[in-house]
Amino acid sequence: MHQLRRPKPVPSAIFAACLYTLIGCGGGPLLTITPEESGDPYVRTSSGRLLLESEYIPGVVACEIGHRNWGVAAMEAQAIAARTYLMRFLERTKGKQEVPIGPRFQCWKRTQKAEIISASRNTAGVIMRYQGRLITGNYVSGTTKLSFDCEPKSPAESGYQFDTWQTMLGQYRRDRKKYGRTRFKGTNWTEIFVTRNEGRSGADVAPSAIARTITSNRGALSQNAAVCLSNNLGYETHSILRYFFGEDIEISAPSKANETNLSN
Repeated sequence: MHQLRRPKPVPSAIFAACLYTLIGCGGGPLLTITPEESGDPYVRTSSGRLLLESEYIPGVVACEIGHRNWGVAAMEAQAIAARTYLMRFLERTKGKQEVPIGPRFQCWKRTQKAEIISASRNTAGVIMRYQGRLITGNYVSGTTKLSFDCEPKSPAESGYQFDTWQTMLGQYRRDRKKYGRTRFKGTNWTEIFVTRNEGRSGADVAPSAIARTITSNRGALSQNAAVCLSNNLGYETHSILRYFFGEDIEISAPSKANETNLSN
């Protein structure tokens, strides 16, 4: 699961310029162009310099969901969520910290799988925003016990002795306060963080309990439900993302106008 501390906002237009013209912003460049790689920027990580679109994003998709046949739409949704999560971190830290690799941020492993590399290439540069600002793009595994229409079955179906996921969330909060950690086993319990915001906009969008209720918290994606939506219901990439993050998220790369205006 993935959680960020409370960020200090940076104007989205300025961030777009920092990202896509790759100028220094408060402590050095967020990403750096390597001419020998035809313009694919690299990002500084705890595992060394990784090319954003041909190494880092494919590696996250491979590590997070690549162990299963997730299908094109689910992998592309994962790639966009992972890229958004990364860019939110870079925005928050202003490029002063290297990107951590691991389960507390985003796991990563090198991959040569064509379908995973394609998911990154097909979504290159695409991130999610709300009202012009980056959202956090949280995601978790969620429960594997889903109905055909991708709704979670009861916690008991996943081996937890709770009547509802909301009741389980309450126990999670009590455990965190008392012990500083959760005592649940496995990964199905992360369903407590998943949001289903299909058809919702504005203040009706439910934030995820994985992070503080701030503007960037527009929910959290379930990886298991994402593949269900794709395989069972035929959802496309953007529809999957809006199912979890709301109808009013903006799914696109920074505008060329911002890039041009702020780089002159």
